[in-house]
Amino acid sequence: TDYDWESGIIHFRRAAQINPNSTMAHFWLETYYLQNRRYAEAVSEAKKVLEIEPNSLFGWHVLAWAYFNSRMFDEAISIHRQITETNAVYPFADLSFSWLLRHVGKYDEAIRQAQKAAAMVPQNPMYLTGLAAAHAAAGNRTECEKILEEIFEIGKEKYVSPFMLAI
Repeated sequence: TDYDWESGIIHFRRAAQINPNSTMAHFWLETYYLQNRRYAEAVSEAKKVLEIEPNSLFGWHVLAWAYFNSRMFDEAISIHRQITETNAVYPFADLSFSWLLRHVGKYDEAIRQAQKAAAMVPQNPMYLTGLAAAHAAAGNRTECEKILEEIFEIGKEKYVSPFMLAI
């Protein structure tokens, strides 16, 4: 899908001007900057989300994602660990933490995070593919194939996006 980011940035900036306390305006600015590889600006916008709502797990996750994309892996891992320590039910944060851990070669921990995320949303293909990918990265082919088979079975009952399998 093509997005008109250049028109979008005008509206995102305007929304932030009209309501500087809009976390979503700063989130979309952060997303725009990430899409355009303007990493320092993305991190800055993510930090604004936390200035507005310092206890927001979403805000912390947005900052971790900005750090991850900026290749500031230690910072991203530190934030994800803080999110995990809250024991919050936030499966997407656990899944993206698994992606990050996989990226830096911490496969066993990536599997544990993906298992935690998948357990919170049973039979959800996105979370199961994250778990399968963690096993694949760790070299656990048999376990990966078992999870993929489970996803194919789910696909017999409901739609499973090919995008999920491509991840």
